[in-house]
Amino acid sequence: MGVFVATMDAAMDRRPWADSTTLFHLTGGFDSGTVATRAAERHPGLFPTATLLIGGPGREQQIRRRAEMRERVRFADPDLVTDAMEYPPLAPGCRWVAGEVVSPTEDPLHHPFTMMARAVAQAGARTVVTGLGGDEMVALTQKEEPHEGPGDISDAQILP
Repeated sequence: MGVFVATMDAAMDRRPWADSTTLFHLTGGFDSGTVATRAAERHPGLFPTATLLIGGPGREQQIRRRAEMRERVRFADPDLVTDAMEYPPLAPGCRWVAGEVVSPTEDPLHHPFTMMARAVAQAGARTVVTGLGGDEMVALTQKEEPHEGPGDISDAQILP
């Protein structure tokens, strides 16, 4: 654990980020939570936070975990929460409805994420720090788990 914390500190200290215009994208997940918690331990009360609140089965867990993180170490205010459920795909104001050019691979959370980014900029943040990319670092390769098609999507009925 000591080596991990020292490595995080060394990586963060390579850039001039610890000032009042830095904000942490605190999703409530392990990656952003680990980085943000360590920064708040080192610089109590300096950093505000923001998140894109998801819908579906993970929503309650995200809310609880973020609240616990913000209670246990001192972050600054504001805590900017953009509710993705207020900006569903094809909602008024999104790029698809406005007839703008949209990449066919664009994530459906692009519009609410853009709304969060605007709120972050309006709050005066100039640097946004997020997680480690752990999901991407530990994902299996095609060789380790070859693609087998869409599989069973019976859980689609429970998704918002």
